[in-house]
Amino acid sequence: NHPCMIALLLALQFSQSTSRLASAQLEKISRDLQNRYGPIGCPEPLNQHLRVQSLSLNLKQKLQIVQTTGTCLAGPQNGPILVYIASRQQWNLVLEAWGQSIRHKSNPAALQPDLLVQGHLSATESTQIHYRFVEGKYRAIACQQLYYRDDKTNEITSRPKSSACPLDWASNLEHN
Repeated sequence: NHPCMIALLLALQFSQSTSRLASAQLEKISRDLQNRYGPIGCPEPLNQHLRVQSLSLNLKQKLQIVQTTGTCLAGPQNGPILVYIASRQQWNLVLEAWGQSIRHKSNPAALQPDLLVQGHLSATESTQIHYRFVEGKYRAIACQQLYYRDDKTNEITSRPKSSACPLDWASNLEHN
């Protein structure tokens, strides 16, 4: 249960073929990535650098979670994560985040699940940001720093120790 193994298991949980994405959806993803991060310089087609998970919200809407992979769109550990609400042929961007993995957490008080984005900081540290759907977009509501090293023995642990992020954590989201 090392942090890298946990991230790999989460990535596998969210894996889905992108070959079923319509060209209009790929164009929307490409535009959204370029608007936020600049020109895309991938030598291969974009769909080879995406991992997409579809989560049904109700009979008419799905949550589409798009993670970038490979070095042309992401770093060795973290990369852009885009979340859309898809209904019929329209995709509405509801979250842009930067991280290594994303998972959903049910929220009984809402139609949309909460989302947890984990970002890799080092072999033994990561940050987890908790997002909740509010007024048509996902908004960050909490942040935890996760440590996978025992303070006393300096050994790597399988269960993280957590602490709140610094008070200015939300302001740093705008700069990523």
